[in-house]
Amino acid sequence: MKYINDTFGHAEGDKVLAEVGRIIKNNCRAADVAGRIGGDEFIIFMRNIAGSENACQLANRLQEQVYHAFGESTLAGKVSLSIGIALCPEH
Repeated sequence: MKYINDTFGHAEGDKVLAEVGRIIKNNCRAADVAGRIGGDEFIIFMRNIAGSENACQLANRLQEQVYHAFGESTLAGKVSLSIGIALCPEH
């Protein structure tokens, strides 16, 4: 996010955060809890999932939608997600 803020300005960085937040919200189920925890970090708690495949499917969907959201803009190739998955109680 620092690169985007420094290169394109904080207003553009805010737009990126808002768009990523919208994408996350639109891909979560009613039972999930999602939010921005600070800076450019978001978290999603998925409840009642059958297994890690569900979390991986969501992660892949988010990656794809973020890529397409900025693919035609001046930010193409400059916005990406790093996603970690932890399952409870396994991890």
